[in-house]
Amino acid sequence: MDIAVIIALVTGVVTALAGFIVSYTQMLIKRREDLKRKKLGEELKISFSNSFKDYFSSYEAKLFNMDKPNSYIMNLRNYLVHFPNLETGKDVKELVNEKFEELKKRVEAIETRFPKEATLEKIASVNDAILATQLEAMSDSIKEIQKNILTKWDVVKILFAILGALGVIVAIIFGILNWIKS
Repeated sequence: MDIAVIIALVTGVVTALAGFIVSYTQMLIKRREDLKRKKLGEELKISFSNSFKDYFSSYEAKLFNMDKPNSYIMNLRNYLVHFPNLETGKDVKELVNEKFEELKKRVEAIETRFPKEATLEKIASVNDAILATQLEAMSDSIKEIQKNILTKWDVVKILFAILGALGVIVAIIFGILNWIKS
């Protein structure tokens, strides 16, 4: 066997082995990154949840002055008593009743435009079913896209596999040429 054929065979085997090693290490690195990303997402979720709970608990305590539970209601009553409508001289109770009647008429006018409740329930259940199937289909397609996406390491792995195959083909060609010459 000629030295060129041996070099070509060794080059092909080394290239194929290097491609395998690179692809395997890339797979391990990707798994570690995915686990880190998942762990970080869980930690962020817990952190955001705790910070929102802390913020809103302090906000609620300040707004409603929890050490004096009736203070909010008392402040509202004081406002209504001390600031009556000066233009008309009407009593606060009369003003509230007028506004309430206006609001009641508006709500009744809006309610007459709505379809019956049974129709709304049917529409809501159909819309929920359609939305659920669309979300499920979209979720499945996103998972498929994520599975089929090529990373830079995938490209490197393919490149090494091609180079290994080319090395093997070159070795075969040199072998055939040496066989024909002799």
